[in-house]
Amino acid sequence: MFPTTTRVSKELRAKFGVAGVPLKGTRVLAKAMDESKFSGAAMSIIVLNDVDGTYTAANVYFAGTPQMKFGEGYDPSRYGPYPIPGADSERWKKWRKKGYEEIALADLGDLVTDVSVKAAPADGEETLEVETSVEGAEETK
Repeated sequence: MFPTTTRVSKELRAKFGVAGVPLKGTRVLAKAMDESKFSGAAMSIIVLNDVDGTYTAANVYFAGTPQMKFGEGYDPSRYGPYPIPGADSERWKKWRKKGYEEIALADLGDLVTDVSVKAAPADGEETLEVETSVEGAEETK
């Protein structure tokens, strides 16, 4: 028997890449890319997910417009998820040196889903509070 594959619609692939879904994160670092190489504004982003302790990199094209997208060839599995490095690591120093700065998740429209938002528990479910930081997560019941 052949394995089944999920086909992504042309519209979703054009916007989100081969996965066809937005990235998940709690924070985003971004830096502008050279506009002379692209038609329209483009930026490199690093999507940090403090809940999972991971990050994934991506390029965004037509930044700040309704046409904003990753591009149909983007495959998030090739660019993460990787463990978030420690605050004083060489990786963070490299990101700062390259000019990455934190931006609001809302600046990326629907390209990134905010996973830090707590959903209301269903009736009878136990509430779990999670505090997150770059160094790790602490859970309390």
